[in-house]
Amino acid sequence: MRSTDCHLTLRSTIRSLLSVVSILSVSACGSSAQSARVILPPGASFGAVTDSLKAHGVITNPRWFKLMARLRGVDRSVHAGVYEFPAGTSPWTVLGMLAHGKKAALRFTVPEGLTILDVAELAATRLGIPADSFVTAARDGKTASALLGIPVSSFEGFLRPETYILPADINAPEVIRLMAEGFKSEWKPEWDARLDSLKMSRLALVTLASIVEGEARRMRNARSSPAYIETGSASGWRYRPIPRCSMPSCSSVAGVSRASSRRTIRSSRPTTPI
Repeated sequence: MRSTDCHLTLRSTIRSLLSVVSILSVSACGSSAQSARVILPPGASFGAVTDSLKAHGVITNPRWFKLMARLRGVDRSVHAGVYEFPAGTSPWTVLGMLAHGKKAALRFTVPEGLTILDVAELAATRLGIPADSFVTAARDGKTASALLGIPVSSFEGFLRPETYILPADINAPEVIRLMAEGFKSEWKPEWDARLDSLKMSRLALVTLASIVEGEARRMRNARSSPAYIETGSASGWRYRPIPRCSMPSCSSVAGVSRASSRRTIRSSRPTTPI
């Protein structure tokens, strides 16, 4: 009974001490004056982490910051990655973000009808991934065949158009894997039966759908007003507008129904401890 009482008293004392340290941290260290993005590489010491935070203006008192980290045990559990610290973030909150691996995330929206080269340019602009590295990874036929379960020469046509929430330090192979897995998750088993009746392979279907989607997108981009086609009649040639429609998916090309809607996909990549 005495042992239990001692443990409860110790826990209460630790909570009180941490509360006091949290309050003192605001007055002693202050909060960050401006937002900052900080990259913490794997293997970095806590001293190096502290120096980087100080250089980016996230903290102002490195000694006090290290003391708080030691009391909380955070100096041994910081996760590597890219962090986004909003203006006004207190040192106490910074430690919590580092301990839980609350890293920066980017929204990456890929519209339909894009080729590998198009997605590579988009990834370079939105994610900072070099376009050439993205193209190289997307044209890795061996990896594509292993992931998709069918023999293919690249991921062309198998990168699902969607909105993704990705860690800021994600690389090309990881983005491509996530997009390809999105394609696999959307594929319905009954579609294979439909393809068998059409004597088409999945690769043939994807190729056809990619061509149709790409051409539809190219035509829409080429004209800012509705397109027109000529039609013959007894009274002469007339022009009628071509109605605009959404680009077809693999399911519409194959003649099967699709009830799923676009959704946001979040990367579940595990964090990497320093």
